[in-house]
Amino acid sequence: MRRYSSHLLMIALVIPATTTATEQPGAESSKSGKDLGIDEIRVIRQAVYGREIQLAGAKDAPQRTTLLVPQALADLYKSKPTGVLKVLLMIVDGASPQDSMLAAAYALELLDGVGVVCVYAFQEETYDAVRKHWKTTSRQHWADRLRAALKLREKEK
Repeated sequence: MRRYSSHLLMIALVIPATTTATEQPGAESSKSGKDLGIDEIRVIRQAVYGREIQLAGAKDAPQRTTLLVPQALADLYKSKPTGVLKVLLMIVDGASPQDSMLAAAYALELLDGVGVVCVYAFQEETYDAVRKHWKTTSRQHWADRLRAALKLREKEK
C-alpha cells in the first residue's frame, strides 16, 4: 500500500500551484481563448458516455435523417467550439467503440450536419480493424477528419 500512496503523493505535487478554482489542469483552449472548465468538460462527457443514439427524420426519407445532439452540448459548442471539438476528439481517440463513434458523430453533426454517417457506418466488431477502402480503422478515420477540422479552425484565426 505504501508504494501506491507515494505515487499518489507525487502526482498531487505535479499540479501547478497557479491553478485557480475556475481553472482545471488539462482544460482545453477554445476559439475565444477561454478555457473549458471542469463543468463544461463534464457536459461533453455526459453527452457521450453510455448514451443512446437519437435520430430524427421521416421513415420514408432516410436520407433526411439527422443525429440529435444533446442541447447542453450544442449550446456549449456555440460558445466554445474549438474546446468542445478537442474534448470530443480525445473521446474518439480513447473511448470504447460505441462511445468513440458517438463522439465523432456529434462532432461531425456540429461541424457539418453530417454526423449520422458515423452512425450508419458503425460496426462495433470492426471499428478498430483496418478497413480496406479507407486503409485505416474507422476510429482513426474519424479522428483524422476531426484533426483536419481543428487545423482548419486554427488557420482561420
